[in-house]
Order: sequence, then C-alpha cells, then structure tokens
Amino acid sequence: MNAILMGTAIMLAAPAIKDKEPGIVGEWTLVSTFVGGREMPKPPEAMTYEYTADGKYFSRMNGVETKNSRRGYKIDAKKDPAELDFESGPLGKTVWVPGIFKVEGDKLTVCLDGGTSKRPTSFEHAKDARVSIMTFKRVSKKD
Repeated sequence: MNAILMGTAIMLAAPAIKDKEPGIVGEWTLVSTFVGGREMPKPPEAMTYEYTADGKYFSRMNGVETKNSRRGYKIDAKKDPAELDFESGPLGKTVWVPGIFKVEGDKLTVCLDGGTSKRPTSFEHAKDARVSIMTFKRVSKKD
C-alpha cells in the first residue's frame, strides 16, 4: 500500500519538477552582448539562436542560417549555475566551449569565457576579463 501511495506522489510531483527545469529549447533573439564589462554594438541584422530538444543549435541572421550552424550543445541544469557547452570550431575540428546559463521567464543569459577554456562561475561583468555575457529574448511562436 505504501508503495502505491509513494508511486502516486512521485507521478503527481513529476510535472512540477519538470516545470522548474530551465527551458532553453526554442528560438531566442540576441538583445545585448557585453565583453570585458563593455557593451558591444548590437548586430545590424536580427540574430537568433534556436536550441532543439535533440541537442542541436542553429544560428541565423535575418532568418538565414549562418555558416557552421547545425552544431551540438549539452546542458547540465542540475549545476548551480546551470552549465551549457557549445560545439564550436571549424567542421571536422570540433571543440567544446564551456559556459553557464540561466533562464528567467522569456530571458536567456549565456556567459562564456572567450580567453580560456575555463567555465565561468558567475554572470559578473569583469572589466579586465574576456568574459562574454549575451542576453536573449524568447521568440514568440507564430500561429
């Protein structure tokens, strides 16, 4: 009897647990980029990233897929801060770039250390570092 009650409780709690996971899957528009504590000019074209549930990401400029797009990504949302690794580099010479991310409603913040292969530990803007902090807004689904 206790096993049935426990199983029911787990099944009822599962949606609530899943809802707390960062929802990176979807399409995101670049809003701002800071490098070394300084804000970079926004790209003149609309730049978007799309993360798929099967671990791929696509980058687009004005709706056109960019060169070397269709790459992989991995997340570990259980870490604090949540970890995000991007597949990068020329095709055939893949490297994984470690970063961190957070999702707050329709806002995605990604932090990467452009100077090293070390994973950043916070979302701080350090003036003397080569840390990049990019902020994205979720693209609304079209009907």
